[in-house]
Amino acid sequence: MEVIILILLIFVQLLVVLSSFRLIFSTNKSKEWLLIVTALLFLGVGFTITVYITFTSGITYSDNITNLLSGLCISTLLLTGIVATSPSFRKIQISNKDFELSRDYSPLPVEDGGIATWEYNFQTQANQVSEQLINILEIINVSKKENGFYPLDDWAERIHPNSLVKTMEALNSVIEKKTNKYSVEQQIYREDGSSIWLHSRGKVVNKYANGVPILMAGTSEDITDRKNAEDKLRLSAKVFSDTNEGILITDVSGIIVSVNPAFCKITGYSQDDVIGQNPHILSSGKQNSAFYVDMWQTISNEGHWQGEVWNRRKDGKLYAELLSISSILDEEGE
Repeated sequence: MEVIILILLIFVQLLVVLSSFRLIFSTNKSKEWLLIVTALLFLGVGFTITVYITFTSGITYSDNITNLLSGLCISTLLLTGIVATSPSFRKIQISNKDFELSRDYSPLPVEDGGIATWEYNFQTQANQVSEQLINILEIINVSKKENGFYPLDDWAERIHPNSLVKTMEALNSVIEKKTNKYSVEQQIYREDGSSIWLHSRGKVVNKYANGVPILMAGTSEDITDRKNAEDKLRLSAKVFSDTNEGILITDVSGIIVSVNPAFCKITGYSQDDVIGQNPHILSSGKQNSAFYVDMWQTISNEGHWQGEVWNRRKDGKLYAELLSISSILDEEGE
C-alpha cells in the first residue's frame, strides 16, 4: 500500500512541476514563476526522500500511511490550484497586452491638423482629452495633465439635447458589442455656452476576453463650418422650391440646368421640357435683338439686370413678367 501511495505522490508532484512550467511559458513570467517551481521541486524531492526513508526505516504502518497521504493531499491541492488559476493568468496576460496597445494608440499624429484625440474608459466612465480639444471647447480652468491627456468630467453635460439621443445610440452599440467602432456628429457646448459641431470617431482598443469593452480611443474634428454651410444650402433649397417666384438656372454656356416649381407653374413647362434647353424657348418675339444685346451687356458689366419682358408659355400664350437676372462667379471670377 505504501508503495502505491508513494508512486501516486511522485506522479502528482511531477504534474505540479509540469503544470507550473506550462504556466510559465503561457504567461511569460519566467523569472517569478521559475523561483516558485524550483522551490516546489526541492520541496517535493525532499519530502519524497523523507517519506521514502521513513518507509524503509521500519516505522509503524499507520505512521507511514499518514505521512504519505498527507504529502499526496498537499501535492494534489497544489496541482488543483495551478490548474484552476491558469486560465485567469492567461486572461490577465491578454488583457495586459491589449492595454499596452491602447496606450500606444493614444498619441495620434493628428493634433497639428486641428483634430483632437481622446480616450473613454467604459468601466470608470472617465473621459480624457487632448489639449487640442481643450482649446476647441475654449476651456480655461483644466485639471492637471496626465499621460498626455486632460480629464474632462463634464463631457456628458456638454452634449446638446438635440445630439443626446444619437450620441447614446452610438455609444450603446459599442457597449452592447454590436460594433467596436464609434462615430457620431454631435453638437457640443463650449465654455461660454455657445455650441459647436464635432465629428467624433473612436474604436475599442482594450476589452475583456468576453468582448466587453474597457477602453475606447478616438478623434474629434470641428465641423461647425461645414454644418453651417449645409444649413445654408438647405435654406437655399427650401427657398428655391417654396418661393412663388419662378427661378431658372443656367450654366456658363446659357443652357438651363435647373428650374423651380414656380417656374413650371408660370410657364407651363415641366423640368424635363426645359433642362438642357436654351432660355430662348420662352422668347415671345416682342423684344428685338438690340434689346437682348443691351441686356447681356449690362449683365456682363454689372453682374445683374432687371426689367419687364414679354415671354411665351408652353401653350403659346404671351405673358408679361418682371425679370431679374444675376450672374454668379466662381473663386476665379469666372
